[in-house]
Amino acid sequence: MKNKVLVVLLLILSSNIVAAQLPKNHGKIQSKLFLGESNNQPLVVFFGGSEGGNIWAEDSNKEFRDKLIGHGYAVLTIGYFGLKKTPKYLDRISIDAISDSIAQIANNSKINNRKIAIIGGSRGSELILNLASRYKQFNLVIAITPSHVSFPFTTQKRTTSSWTYNGVEIPAVPIDWKMTESIGWEGIFSAVVKNELDVDQALIKVENINGPILLISAKDDNLWPSETMSNEIIRRLEAKSFIHFYEHLSLEGDHGDLVGHLDIIYDFLINHFDKQNTDDNR
Repeated sequence: MKNKVLVVLLLILSSNIVAAQLPKNHGKIQSKLFLGESNNQPLVVFFGGSEGGNIWAEDSNKEFRDKLIGHGYAVLTIGYFGLKKTPKYLDRISIDAISDSIAQIANNSKINNRKIAIIGGSRGSELILNLASRYKQFNLVIAITPSHVSFPFTTQKRTTSSWTYNGVEIPAVPIDWKMTESIGWEGIFSAVVKNELDVDQALIKVENINGPILLISAKDDNLWPSETMSNEIIRRLEAKSFIHFYEHLSLEGDHGDLVGHLDIIYDFLINHFDKQNTDDNR
């Protein structure tokens, strides 16, 4: 009996230690909703990348937001770290909390909660692919300079995953961040994705996504090999006989240049999000 009590106490203590180690404001986000006047508005959700904050809510993106709203869409921008009352770093971000928050916001009477598109760049594309591969509420994905795997929290002292799902860290490709001092960011990402054993356990199951997918990569990506990783996503979709439309556009420019290709994003939404899912099948 004493041994059983001891085991229970140890389990409680260990669970408290794990909980205490989670980042401050774990599961918290900040969002801004931009609505038009019409009813039944499809929802387009934007995520930034490793810069943190809520870049899509800034004035620099107002013209594009207004263009989407003018077409009848609602726009939701999400900051998931690097803001007040959100986690400070890209460390064990709860994708459950993000999905739940979007679902709650989508219950707005003016929003069609059966039509939700998600768009993200860089680490934000990694996030949206993880989200859409696990939650059927998302009906279209646009991933800018994406990754086909999950990566860890980017500091030399921490090896935790960037994401959690159902309270468990999503497996990430191990990285020794000290290597960036000698081979740089693009070099380290290119090196680690060649390790098949590490990559296999961190692959994102994109074949589970519930709608069309657009991948936009950079031919001269100076941060990570987005063109190569996008090709890996396409190969997986083909191998898994993915039933929805999918496309990879490899464009001139470096990692940051592609944020300016808003016309491509707009056209993909118009051509695919406005149609019924049956029209989107390959």
